Amino acid sequence: MEETKSQFMNKEVENLINQLISNLNINKYTVEVAPATIRGDNFLGVVDKVLVKSEKSTLHWILKCATQIEQFRQICSIPHLFQREVYIYENVLMEFKHFQSEKVITDPFKSYAPYYGSLLHPPHECVVMEDMKELGYKVLDRREPLDYNHILLVTKEYARFHAISFALRDQKPTLFEEITKHTQCVLFNKADKYFVELINGYIDKALVVIDPIVNKSAYDKCLNFKKHSVEIIKNVKKLQATDKYSVICHSDSWINNFLFKYSNPSEPNTPSDLCIIDWQLAHIGSPVSDLTYLLFTCTDKEFRDTHYNYVINYYYNTFSTFLRRLGSDPEELFPFSILQEHLKAFSVFAFYMSLQVLYLMLSNTDEIPDYVNERQLLKAHYTSKNIDTYRSRMRGVVLDFDRFGYEL
Repeated sequence: MEETKSQFMNKEVENLINQLISNLNINKYTVEVAPATIRGDNFLGVVDKVLVKSEKSTLHWILKCATQIEQFRQICSIPHLFQREVYIYENVLMEFKHFQSEKVITDPFKSYAPYYGSLLHPPHECVVMEDMKELGYKVLDRREPLDYNHILLVTKEYARFHAISFALRDQKPTLFEEITKHTQCVLFNKADKYFVELINGYIDKALVVIDPIVNKSAYDKCLNFKKHSVEIIKNVKKLQATDKYSVICHSDSWINNFLFKYSNPSEPNTPSDLCIIDWQLAHIGSPVSDLTYLLFTCTDKEFRDTHYNYVINYYYNTFSTFLRRLGSDPEELFPFSILQEHLKAFSVFAFYMSLQVLYLMLSNTDEIPDYVNERQLLKAHYTSKNIDTYRSRMRGVVLDFDRFGYEL
């Protein structure tokens, strides 16, 4: 085997790649490795493109490797995140696939990249999957909000994904209980001072453009969240995990985790297919965790003023239709009134994520700290050149949370 290496292509990772190739009965081949992303596209490690060439075939894979910076590994619970993603691919998505097959669903939920293998030996954790860009999927500009058609497609696939959890709990409760035992939230296991300071800094940046008199209710909600953010999020996640309406959520609904394909030449800007990537934060929780995270980070206030209620209804109608096809009753398992209650009580997770994700999304590439480089960790409190855009987007989030009556 001839090979070009990346900085993370150590002996253990090499052995994994070679084993995966050997499993395909390929003997003589070359492997080329090149960066797949730029700074700001991924924060928990390095993502490389792996090109495997042989006489009879060419394989295009993505290799996602964990950062080896110990401080960052501890802050972000890197080993647990890679374990979670592997568990989702090898267990949850596999069971979802089997269940849909049993129900003879001809258009199943399969909006994720084919998974090939992984390594979970610290600090060399990695995941290998299909390179969906080679199949025509595209990542959009993270600084631009998604438009109506893109939001509807993601909403549709989240609705179908969530419906499978409800159907499994209804029809195969023992199986559902078994697979969800290992999907508790790993984000807030410890209130690290680093994260608390980071979130408080983001809140301060957002509060600058909230008038404490004109928008007193919204301003006071933000101040309360700043004082009790970790406690609030922990309590919400604990309640969600034990709620009878909880599902397995993707939980990382920012724009870079959605790859879109455009198959209709007559509508070149309307996506036909979706691939959801990065399942490291997936956990048991309320369906609104995905829905509102999407709507508050991937759209702006103008979009929500016009389309928010429609998207919520579209989600529920799509969810209900798919759940019935799976053999269960949406009115019994998750009435629309309960969805509305969840929106008020559990959307706070979307607010928490918006504070930090929007700041990173809207920053220029050269501003974002390189978390693979140990010295860059100290730069997490940088001031973006696009701070005004961030404040505008966050102002919209804060005002909409207040307008909708969502709890903070």
